[in-house]
Amino acid sequence: MSTPGMAPLNEWFCLKKDKENFTIIPERDQAFLFGKAQWRDQIEQHLKMSLILREPIRLVWWGDFGIGKTQRLQYMRYVIEQQDLLFYPVSVTCRDLTTKSGFDALHYDLVNNIGFATVRSMVAEYRKRPPSEVLPFSQLSAVIDVASAMERVGDGNDQLATTAWKYITGTKLEKGEKPLANVTKERLDSSVEYASVLRCLASVIKAQTGKQLIFLVDQMETLTNITNRDFENAWVETLRAVLDVRELGLVCTIGAVRMEVIPSIMLRAEILSRFKQDNYLRLAQYEPETAEDFLKDLLKEWCDAELRDASVKSNELDKIPGYTPATFPFTEPAFESFCLYLTSDPRDAKPREILERLNKVSAQACMQGVRLITKSELQRQGINA
Repeated sequence: MSTPGMAPLNEWFCLKKDKENFTIIPERDQAFLFGKAQWRDQIEQHLKMSLILREPIRLVWWGDFGIGKTQRLQYMRYVIEQQDLLFYPVSVTCRDLTTKSGFDALHYDLVNNIGFATVRSMVAEYRKRPPSEVLPFSQLSAVIDVASAMERVGDGNDQLATTAWKYITGTKLEKGEKPLANVTKERLDSSVEYASVLRCLASVIKAQTGKQLIFLVDQMETLTNITNRDFENAWVETLRAVLDVRELGLVCTIGAVRMEVIPSIMLRAEILSRFKQDNYLRLAQYEPETAEDFLKDLLKEWCDAELRDASVKSNELDKIPGYTPATFPFTEPAFESFCLYLTSDPRDAKPREILERLNKVSAQACMQGVRLITKSELQRQGINA
């Protein structure tokens, strides 16, 4: 048995072998959305409603930083893949923007994150299909350059295909590259062109996989940095055009403590009307009951039941008043007290803070050789809720 104060936290409190502590890592832990069951049901309902109505998803999750927005995006992707729903999810993190950033900054990641090799292969197969099955790019796009570049992305010549890909990602072509991409200008530069590329990509994906392209875009609060009025208007115009593409879905997250600090671009009438105001879903700070649900779900999944039971038996932890497997490594009274402490200040009643405090409390207990956290241990650490 490890010496108190020297044992890793995961070993001391019987965590599963892939968990170093209680932290949730969205990319690793996308299968989990802890808390109220209705949160998970809501995500599944939005996905299935979209399939039934044949309408693209339009959804905005917003709330304070650390409230769990990224985890919801990851969980949505997990549900799609686990249930083999007819969506083609592409995850994007909105990069840092400046006062005069254009839509090209986001467009590049939207397109590039689908993947050149994937799109090239799909387009090559798409081009082989008879007109009775698919529309030619000249009918999918009213922009001749976009139609020409999309056609060329599926070319067998690497140089032609990669240059065309460069063009549809919104990257500026170098001197002499326009003929290679079969276009007449150096780059995309209008709302119609950006939306046209995305419509073509969504149509190819739908034709080749039977699935609807859906972008899961995180951290769109960075749109707040666009303060130049002309650039803001250009963003609104382009987002409006993209949201009018019925072949693709868009789900995004925004860090904002109040509705009025959501980026003004996302609150403009043209954008609100396309997302629908009811689809701006606020993630609120946790109440004590919510914190309890969240932590019980977490502890159930993170703790190894066999290791826990062996530790309880060998250390006679079940003889300590208030022991229950559901709240290990806390006694039940300590668990309830800890949840009250976590939600005593609404500003801190959110997953990121909860997990940080859980790690801190459990690490302090570990260093003291405490295998079951009681109310007296919490009080020793200055927690008296």
